[in-house]
Formats: sequence, C-alpha cells, structure tokens
Amino acid sequence: MDLLGSFSQIAWNNRLSLTSGELNTDDIVYKNQHVTDVIAKLNQQDDLFNIDNLSLRYEKGLIKLAGQWNSETKTLNIEDATLSGILYTLPEQWLSFFAKPIEQDVKSINIKQLSLNQSILIDINPLFPFQFTGLTGQLKNLIIAKDGQWGLWQGTATLSADSGTLNGVELRRPDITLMTQQDTAIIPQFSAFVDKGIVRGSAALEQNNNQRLFSLIVNGLNVPLSLPNNMGWKLSQPTDETGQFTLKLKGNLAADAVIPTLNGTLIGKKDDQTPIDDRMQDGEIINNLSF
Repeated sequence: MDLLGSFSQIAWNNRLSLTSGELNTDDIVYKNQHVTDVIAKLNQQDDLFNIDNLSLRYEKGLIKLAGQWNSETKTLNIEDATLSGILYTLPEQWLSFFAKPIEQDVKSINIKQLSLNQSILIDINPLFPFQFTGLTGQLKNLIIAKDGQWGLWQGTATLSADSGTLNGVELRRPDITLMTQQDTAIIPQFSAFVDKGIVRGSAALEQNNNQRLFSLIVNGLNVPLSLPNNMGWKLSQPTDETGQFTLKLKGNLAADAVIPTLNGTLIGKKDDQTPIDDRMQDGEIINNLSF
C-alpha cells in the first residue's frame, strides 16, 4: 500500500484524533475486500469526525461519499453518497446478519441522500439465488440502523433494474418503491415483467420489539402458473399453463428459522378454472386442491 497524505494535530489515545487531513493511496486491502484509488479529505471537531470528501474504486466501480461520525452518540451520518458501476456479491449469511443487533460500536446509521447507478447486486445462496443488473436507485432521509438494530425507518427509496433473476426466474425491468410510517416500512408497489405477463405486489415490515413481521401480496397476470413453484412455493401438481395468481404471505424475518413462521394462501386461475388453491401453515403446505 503506497500512502500519501498530510495531517495537522494528529494524536492517538485509544482512538484516532486529528484536526484535518488528506489521504491518497493506490490500494487498501481489508480482509477479502480490495479498494483502489482512495482519496479522502477529513477533519475533526470535538466528537465529530467529518468525511468532507471520500472517493475510491471498488470492483471496477466508483464510490463517492461525504458524511460524519459522532463518537459520542455512535452515529454515522451519510450526507451524500454515489455508487456507480459497482459489482457486489452479498455475504453468505447476510440475512441472518441483519436480523441480529448491530455491533456495539455503532448505534445509528442515517442516509440523507444516496444514489446508485448501473450496478450489479448478486446473492449466490443456492437456496434462493438472485441477481439484479443495471441497478439504479435513490435513497433519501433513510435510517437503516437505530438503537443498535438494523431496519428501515423514516425516508424513502426507489430502486429499478434493467433485468434480474430470482431463483432462476428471469425478470425484466423490475422496480420497487419504499416508504416508512413510524416503525413500519412499506413497499406500496413493486413490479417486474415475467415471460409475456407482469407481476405486481406490495409488502410491509413491522419493526417492533426486535421482531421483523412482514406481510406480502403478489399478483401475477398472464404469467406461467408454475412461477410460484419456481419461486419456492412447492405445488403438488405444477402446471405450465398461463393464467393469473394471487399470493398472500406473512412471517417473521427476525426468527432464527424463518420458514416455520410462514403462513399464507396461493390461488391460481386459468380462465374460469382454479387449478391452484393452496394454503401454507407454519411453513408447510397443508392442502393442494386441483379442479
């Protein structure tokens, strides 16, 4: 690592302390993450460590951000951030990581504005892999950690992609909108084109008492009725017919085992017939009726 920089009144007493400084380095490697072309302008005022400007390259993409760290309140404020052309693969246990309390050194993370441009997000989990390509979006005034817990509070977010896959199902132009009301994160709409049809839906996530209770409604129109089966709802008699379906599902994302918390219904229709009429209780499909 070649490190160049200039700092004034720098000290170390169990934590970094400085008045101002600039940093320029070609490479930084931390664990299995590698970033290059790092340029930073920093300053500190009492308990506030200010990142006036930070830019770096990660996985051939560019990250720029400005913000501050308050060591007294253990709060990270991201004032403005831009992620462009990033290729990011989620860690293997990312879902269980966010279900657990955040580490003690951080209490809150606030995002005033974040822009995402033409990036790729990948999850290689064999149980439910997914990928979104050409991912673009905006996050505004969003709190993603509060009182030591991960979640979504306040603010709004919009995300869209050129294409994607969910457990092998190809999606075109997927998009999602998020808003919040007190301790509830609400997705008033999400949609994607699938085959010759479209899938639309809405969702909500209640974030109370360390629980993450979600509810989901998905409607498919002019899509293969095998779609729910491919997405994880195992039908007793999968069908390749095209029709419409409505899926309703509830569960607790913070549970040690999420599947046993799932309850819901799935109805699939083809013309005036109902080839799919299923109910899930405690993660198990307890009836499959075919007509």
